[in-house]
Amino acid sequence: QVWNNSISFILDSIEPSQLGPNAFFKEGPRDLSVLTNFFNGLHLESSTSNLSVLTNYTIHKYQDLFFSAPAAVKMHHNYLHGLAQHTMEVVELAIELAESRIKLTEEKLDIELVICGAILHDIGKCLCYALEDGLPVMTDLGKFKDHLVVGSQILNEEAVALRMNTREKWFLKLDHLILAHHGKLEYGSPVAPCFPEALIVYLADQSSAK
Repeated sequence: QVWNNSISFILDSIEPSQLGPNAFFKEGPRDLSVLTNFFNGLHLESSTSNLSVLTNYTIHKYQDLFFSAPAAVKMHHNYLHGLAQHTMEVVELAIELAESRIKLTEEKLDIELVICGAILHDIGKCLCYALEDGLPVMTDLGKFKDHLVVGSQILNEEAVALRMNTREKWFLKLDHLILAHHGKLEYGSPVAPCFPEALIVYLADQSSAK
């Protein structure tokens, strides 16, 4: 009706929608099945190395959150499945960077470390970001600790659960990839990348995020 020279709508009744809340969430360019197939296609479960075993175990434990959480509130990939989308991009970019560096310089790089680090670099976001009523939000854990620290804690907890030695060099390097993937202290990294594989993951993360 018209009231005070303006159109006014009167709501007489309302019924619950038959759609689930996910129908109203903003989604990214890749379907969930594409994302899950990508990570399954990496075949980490077929490797017996500590790197792959820990990575595979951690991703499976957090898979429900990993494949639903956004990657940020505003900055990038801030939608349903955003974390998985961003991580897939980082893995793809990191592999390309590593292979190009090997081809151009004949330098020996640990491709497995690059892949596992790229997969787990944002694992802390599983607990630091969430969707509420379709909108991305930062959890209290994310506000107080940030995802780099939380990611390192997750990695350490799962390694202990698997009775792995968290002081061995392979683990310290993987942990470093998580802590250093923002590149600089002023960008939130507790440490800066100190070996090529860590630098590659940082560059891949920046490329995807920006």
